[in-house]
Amino acid sequence: MSVKSILVATAAIVLAAPLSAQQQRSIPLSDIRYDITFDSATASSRVISVAMNFATKSSGTVLLSLPAWAPGEYEIANFARFVSDFGAASGSDSLHWDKADPDTWRIVAPRAGNVSVHFEYKADSLDNSMSWSKPNFAFFNGTNLFLYPEGQGTDFSATVTVHTDPAWQIATGMPRTSSNTFTASNYHDLVD
Repeated sequence: MSVKSILVATAAIVLAAPLSAQQQRSIPLSDIRYDITFDSATASSRVISVAMNFATKSSGTVLLSLPAWAPGEYEIANFARFVSDFGAASGSDSLHWDKADPDTWRIVAPRAGNVSVHFEYKADSLDNSMSWSKPNFAFFNGTNLFLYPEGQGTDFSATVTVHTDPAWQIATGMPRTSSNTFTASNYHDLVD
């Protein structure tokens, strides 16, 4: 960690009541799917649109976090600072949400069913652990975009569908299940 990073990290002070053991765990999620959109229409703003869809078996609190780290990096990166326009819905109903900590969103699911979370991610940092874009290209790390349920563990499968211009190519190490859809058997495979 550079001296500049240490000064920036120590300049912030966060005051929050600690979460109880039960509050630190998301209610169980299943059928986790991510939709990533980056195309010629969104490229000028250097923003990647992200949607996460999942099912809940009960009402309760969903805790979704972005990692503060990237594979192979030995520093805290605070990827959540690039997130904007966060929202959550169940069907046509907007869901209440707030921030539980700097990289965790707390969403109230009033009933069992499907939930959709969406946000914009600013892709303008040229670094191997960050996301970067230009008018005809985007690079992102899974730790930048793929929220995970707190306390649920990392052994959940997920699919990722990329929405982009038809002529653009997609490069990833994940197995392809259809033209623009990929799968990962666990969170580590998804983000690494």
